[in-house]
Amino acid sequence: MFIDWNGNGEFDPSDLALSLAILDDERRREEKLRREQEEEETDNPAR
Repeated sequence: MFIDWNGNGEFDPSDLALSLAILDDERRREEKLRREQEEEETDNPAR
């Protein structure tokens, strides 16, 4: 699915760049959350 972020009626390189930046930001957020959860499990192991 392509999103016309700049509203010019076409999917162009600037739309692609913004889409990739958003995906990268989401990936980084998910990785950070996963690391925090792993650290919490290490600090507080289930008994």
